[in-house]
Amino acid sequence: MVPDEKNVRILQDLALDIETRLGIAVETVSVGGSVFLGWLKPHGLPDRINQIRLGEAVFLGNIPALHQKHEDLYDDVLIFKGDVLETREKHVDPPLCPGKDALGFQPVFPNRGKRKRAILNFGISDTYPQGLSPLNNGFDIVCINSNYTVMDYTDSPASLKPGDFVEFKMNYISMLHAFMSPFTDIVYQY
Repeated sequence: MVPDEKNVRILQDLALDIETRLGIAVETVSVGGSVFLGWLKPHGLPDRINQIRLGEAVFLGNIPALHQKHEDLYDDVLIFKGDVLETREKHVDPPLCPGKDALGFQPVFPNRGKRKRAILNFGISDTYPQGLSPLNNGFDIVCINSNYTVMDYTDSPASLKPGDFVEFKMNYISMLHAFMSPFTDIVYQY
């Protein structure tokens, strides 16, 4: 829920009501969501609300309920890196009998002629590849399975070879999957 004066006041009033009616001290009144960051500057919080739980805004710089980036936060705090396992130029034509991908979606195979493709060392076992945005222009994820991701880089000036890394920004779902996966290495840098 996007905060407004009414619903924020209701939360404070509930805490006061619990204390008055039940005689129970309410020490923490917590509101949740990155959506409160944009609301705080012009409005502040009532005295009784003393905690804000933040997630996506802190890690990804987004206010998801509003579909916007927060002006004071960074969207590249977390970067997902994939290893290039193989590169090849291949002729891409739609398959005669197309099936569904690892997530149950019907892939679209436009007839695009000769394309540069790279196989990367991650799939849906490691993160949510559809939630990744390559940092390099001209990189495009075209196919995924449990363990591998195929990326088209024909429209990029980059030249890839096995052993190179490709870096991606993550959305909330890909971040969540990456942190929960036992197959993803987490490296902290300061």
